[in-house]
Amino acid sequence: MRVEIDEAARDQVRMSIWRALFIILKAKLVAIDRGVSTVEQEFLAHVVLPDGQTVGQWFEPQLQLAFERGAMPTSPLLLEGPK
Repeated sequence: MRVEIDEAARDQVRMSIWRALFIILKAKLVAIDRGVSTVEQEFLAHVVLPDGQTVGQWFEPQLQLAFERGAMPTSPLLLEGPK
């Protein structure tokens, strides 16, 4: 009996996650379709770079560094990267 309950609870959590992902994706696509946003604005952070990182993973340390320094990076290409 306990195994069935645990399995049912796991299925419920999985479905909840899938629903949330569906809602997010649908909202992004609707915003793009209505001209409120662009594909680039909605999905740029998820583009995979040649080294396997996403743009978001690569940029996050750059953003943190800019806030710590209180200034924009000196390079327009943000080439400092994490060390």
